[in-house]
Amino acid sequence: MNATKINFWIKTECGRLKYKTLASRTGFFNKMRLYWYILFASIRDLSIKNADQIEESKS
Repeated sequence: MNATKINFWIKTECGRLKYKTLASRTGFFNKMRLYWYILFASIRDLSIKNADQIEESKS
């Protein structure tokens, strides 16, 4: 997945770090664990506002 797409779904800094760690591993079971993590991390982070997208307008 693209970094900007994954940052939309996984919003916490520790979650993004865990994603990078899991994405760097190779092998069938490691890829399955990565997809499992993306599924549950994105569900967990649904209620969190994305810090990358929050910008207060001064105008």
